[in-house]
Amino acid sequence: MNFINHNVQKLKAYVYGEQPSRSSGVIKLNTNENPYPPHPDMKKKLAGFRTDLLRLYPDPQCHALTKAASAYLAIDSGCIVFGNGSDELIANIFKIFFGSNDKVLFTEYTYTYYHVFAGIHGLRVYTLPMQHDFKVDLKLVKNYPVKVVFLTNPNSPTGIAVPAAQIAAALKENKNKLFIIDEAYADFADENCIPLLRHFSNLVILRTFSKAFSFCGGRLGYALSTKKNIKAFFKVKDPYNISTVTQLLGEDIFRNINYYKGHIKKIIALREHFAKQLVALGFSVLPSSANFIFCTHPGLSAASLAAYLRENNILVRYFNKPGLKKYLRITIGTELQMQKVYKRISHYLDAN
Repeated sequence: MNFINHNVQKLKAYVYGEQPSRSSGVIKLNTNENPYPPHPDMKKKLAGFRTDLLRLYPDPQCHALTKAASAYLAIDSGCIVFGNGSDELIANIFKIFFGSNDKVLFTEYTYTYYHVFAGIHGLRVYTLPMQHDFKVDLKLVKNYPVKVVFLTNPNSPTGIAVPAAQIAAALKENKNKLFIIDEAYADFADENCIPLLRHFSNLVILRTFSKAFSFCGGRLGYALSTKKNIKAFFKVKDPYNISTVTQLLGEDIFRNINYYKGHIKKIIALREHFAKQLVALGFSVLPSSANFIFCTHPGLSAASLAAYLRENNILVRYFNKPGLKKYLRITIGTELQMQKVYKRISHYLDAN
């Protein structure tokens, strides 16, 4: 007898970026990780950590971490909840805001993990089409009979950001729809939607420490919304979802926020420089507000270039999907890493 839920049986599992051995010497630019290490204080924190505390459960409400976030964001602590990465928060959003007959709207190209959760819950999914330049027209949202709208902003895999003013207009025009704005890459953009929280109750913002704050392995994210919505998160989340160690190190990130902002500036500057280099080689590069670029070359196979780079110990992301097959997504690494990538791409072009 098959005991697996019917919806789960039909699912296509999320395909994550290749994870090479950490001792392989590969330049890993396929999962949008930050190339710079965390602040040195983290090592000191870990060295001095009282391991006897591990026999106790962690603080279920992350009081100290929430206080640090509240001060940094200038947001009431009752409007913040932390998750084991933003992925846990996404899972909880589907628990909180959807019934069995509800409908959801995703943009045409977006974080594919959303579809996994929609499939688990048996939801009907509507797709907001993207224009030829991968931009979205939020004025069309009103045409869809959905309860919840997901928008990754800046988008992945394209890197394109929807201006906050356009999101505000959509929130105002669709007060009967809840907007989930996933701002995983917003620290690399010119603006974000946090100021909109003061004006709209139909808004949930997701943030992560994985991209801008060199903390993928720590698994930490947070959601911002109304106090009513955040209380609902506490009803469904795992009681002790953030480990004692992760809470301690998360506080350290807020304490040393300027250190991370310095790295963010480096990544943005290198993103713009690398994009110009690729354009000079004949590539078309989408305007990115994230820590990666999305590019295509009219005379090259993206799949073949990705394979060539992999053979030379450089991992980038290739999406073998209609509409995306011509493009590569390349995470911005260190200056030395990007120099090596540029040289390899130049060599490939010369040989082809």
